Amino acid sequence: MLDGRKIIIREDREDFSLHDPRRKMKQGDPQALQNRRIVVWNLPSHVRWQELKDLFKESGNILWTEVRNVRARDGGETVMGTVLFESEEDARRAVERMRGKNFLGRIIDCRFDSLR
Repeated sequence: MLDGRKIIIREDREDFSLHDPRRKMKQGDPQALQNRRIVVWNLPSHVRWQELKDLFKESGNILWTEVRNVRARDGGETVMGTVLFESEEDARRAVERMRGKNFLGRIIDCRFDSLR
């Protein structure tokens, strides 16, 4: 009971992974994402996924973005982002528009993600 009211707790059994655009890749279909996912290098350390999405939204429909720290070749850390577009055309447009652009004081590099 909470504040005199009976509370019922139950398990939510909806599988949210069904809505995840990366799901097809996890199921063994790497072609599902090829040419629609780009990687963005040299991002500022404080950038969030929402800012990355806002930066690329003029290029087309975005399904998913991610920002993370990765180990750089020199042993330090760098910030990179991944953007998944709805279509190959949107991803291509984004790479052409954004490669070499200044974003919050950093020159970013955009490339198609190479699936391994």
